[in-house]
Amino acid sequence: MPLLLSVVSIMAVIAAFACCILTFRDKLEFFVGVIASSGLVLLAALVNIYRYNYLFGTDIITETIDIQFNAISQFISQLPAEQLAGRFGGLTNESALSIYQQLNSLLDEIRQVYYLMFPSLLILNYLAIVFIVYMLIKQVLRIFKRDVSKYPEFSQLILQRSAAIALAVSYVLPFFMSNTLTLAAVNNISAIIGGVAFICGVSFIDFRLRQRVKNAWLRFALYIAVFFISFTIIGIIAYILILVAAFDSFVDYRHLRKKDVASG
Repeated sequence: MPLLLSVVSIMAVIAAFACCILTFRDKLEFFVGVIASSGLVLLAALVNIYRYNYLFGTDIITETIDIQFNAISQFISQLPAEQLAGRFGGLTNESALSIYQQLNSLLDEIRQVYYLMFPSLLILNYLAIVFIVYMLIKQVLRIFKRDVSKYPEFSQLILQRSAAIALAVSYVLPFFMSNTLTLAAVNNISAIIGGVAFICGVSFIDFRLRQRVKNAWLRFALYIAVFFISFTIIGIIAYILILVAAFDSFVDYRHLRKKDVASG
């Protein structure tokens, strides 16, 4: 069984590379190649996870999540109550201990949410990695004077209206649901569509930014810098960009749909 799983994993990765090659040889449409490659890489990862669990009789996903959250919990518990009380005037040691308990309780709730949302996080992770690889390959081909005009520019990504409607519905549905599994499934779907909407929102910003910064590599470096600088409020920024993408899907500020109709 482990040998068969290893073969399946390797074949999935090879197939992902094949999809990439076919895409840049114009045998596959760009986003079809991205989705196919990310799906195959995800399959390889899931097979490897199952193989690890089969060999060692454990759940590597739960184990990894627990290690991360236990480390955070241990860090919180090692903070001296006197130090916390001293930093906040009028805070007693008992109040500091109460804060510790609330933080640990909040951490446990976040851990449970992470368990439920892990499928969407895994899918978005590989989808993002493969998409970045495809876009970087396109930039490298451009350096070597290859015609890449047939491939989409990052600044031309737009959220489909059906996806924007589905995203809105997925935000509302949980208020009328009580079944945990159904709620988790809807939340995972919402997270996946939201992740795509987030990228489309960044694309909208890129459309405006490229009018001032022409070099794509420089814009990419700027995005990385902004990500690390604004890491503490990245959640707020993500929601804003999702709203921007949803708004643009109906308004079509960049007139991308008109271009598609004209080219068709």
